[in-house]
Amino acid sequence: MRALPLTLIAALLASLAGCDTSGSKAVTDTPGGDAAIDPATLCVSNSCGTRLPLLDIGDAENIQFSDSGRLFVSGGSNVYEITRSGQTFESHALLDGSCNFTGLAIRANTLYANCFNGHLYAAPLGSSSATQTKLVDIHSTGLASANGLSEGPDNTLYIVNGPLTDSARVVKLTLDAADPMKVTAQADWLTSGVQMPNGIQRRGNTLYIMNSSALAGEGTQILAVPIAPDGNAGPVEVRAALFAIGDDFALVGDHFLSVEFVTGGASLLKPDGTVAQSITAGTFIGPSHIEVTRGPLFKPGQILVTEKGILSEPDSPIGNTLTLFHPSSDPKPIPP
Repeated sequence: MRALPLTLIAALLASLAGCDTSGSKAVTDTPGGDAAIDPATLCVSNSCGTRLPLLDIGDAENIQFSDSGRLFVSGGSNVYEITRSGQTFESHALLDGSCNFTGLAIRANTLYANCFNGHLYAAPLGSSSATQTKLVDIHSTGLASANGLSEGPDNTLYIVNGPLTDSARVVKLTLDAADPMKVTAQADWLTSGVQMPNGIQRRGNTLYIMNSSALAGEGTQILAVPIAPDGNAGPVEVRAALFAIGDDFALVGDHFLSVEFVTGGASLLKPDGTVAQSITAGTFIGPSHIEVTRGPLFKPGQILVTEKGILSEPDSPIGNTLTLFHPSSDPKPIPP
């Protein structure tokens, strides 16, 4: 295990350059389309789990599973589909070019990806072939810090602009119901109640946002914001508070699964925000996102983590990794 060589300042700078994001998971995680994972069955502790690096991803950022179990990971220069041949994992770039990608989401069998150039990219997922899926630029958001991304109800996407920006907000995009590659409208959805927003996830008609007030010494909170019947943002409520610099998180049933970018730890939080289990600080290096695994690439109920490491340093062994955290009792964590 490597000690975490990062400072608070480095963490905040990394966040500015896209150290989140979120894909978008609706109601709960359903590995391989099976029944939802019970949070109580997860191993989120060094006393039961082991870290296993899978493959290098420069400035690894966000994780997104499709309903069928296809895996997509964003990084500092591209978005990749992850495939497996036997026990070996491979990454396949989806953009003919390069961009600093952050949040990922899937809706209407279409993959969406935020980039720090202020543009939204998308790719139809009709083909099961990683070599045929290609991202294209579909919309200029004009955002200088487009980060977390979530699908919403009624042909919508929600984008977090943050965390380090003088225009922290959540923006709502409306998509053409007949053409998921076409954005028909953009509007500010939430402009107050957030200071340094980062990741975003949806459960039903509620959006959850990772929001930090680190510069004021107030740590990080997970906020709950209902989507009102008229589509506007409802009242902002605090659901969990972290005494660390959080980055992105996942929804597992009614629990929250969160990483801590500076300390290199992770936590499973109960609905009331208290800690159910935790992974020791220093286990990961600059973790930026966390997700529960799905078949067929993995055994359901394990944990995937993107380790970003140091900002804009995509080649060293300090982070830049997609990592599996699995029960130590399983001698063969990767299925045949």
